[in-house]
Amino acid sequence: MADRYMYLPSIGPFLLIGTITGLAGEKIIASAGGKTAWIALLAAICLCFVLLSYGTKEQIHIWKDGVTLWSYELDLLTKKSSKNWYVIRTTYENRAYAHMMQGNYESEIDDLSYLILHDPNLDVADQQRRALAYARLGRYEEAIKDFNACILKNPNVPEFYYNRGTAYAKHGSFKDAVADLTKAISISTSPNADYYMNRGNALKKLGRLEEGERDILEASKLRNASSEDNEKKQR
Repeated sequence: MADRYMYLPSIGPFLLIGTITGLAGEKIIASAGGKTAWIALLAAICLCFVLLSYGTKEQIHIWKDGVTLWSYELDLLTKKSSKNWYVIRTTYENRAYAHMMQGNYESEIDDLSYLILHDPNLDVADQQRRALAYARLGRYEEAIKDFNACILKNPNVPEFYYNRGTAYAKHGSFKDAVADLTKAISISTSPNADYYMNRGNALKKLGRLEEGERDILEASKLRNASSEDNEKKQR
């Protein structure tokens, strides 16, 4: 499943093949009918190179991109009689990530939906990833449902409230957005500029301009402080 793991193990066999080929060549040259045998050996070596080149060409196609690779792996896994669910889940997660990197959010949702439907020990991270994919497509109601499920499973993660609050805001539910973003700020272990910025914008949409400006100012302060810390670390 991971061709790169063959690099080191193949050193020994190829070293052995090269040594044997060299010794065989020396014996052939020294023999009476050396010319004919030497031509036959060269023909065999050329044939070997042609076959390996063809195999390499086929394998390069498999490694074209993440989607192609993980689709190939899934095809192999479906042909196996004994199926390891952990391996299948990892493959679907990786292909979903590859779809996301290509901007194919519908396909990402399809892979994550398969996991959510079939995984008996569902990782809440997969549910959140699907929610984010829904949000990127503007399907905010479906995103909010997934964020609800995430919060139900783990109600102490500020990121879940931040993401749901952001989805509420984009959906036009600014009151719910403020409530979620306030919750995210209150349970976060360290101040987050994005939390304050999004809440400030939602407050302004509700007409609470003074509170909104205060949050936006706080977000600017946090970002400036973060930039100064990064500059100090780089020095």
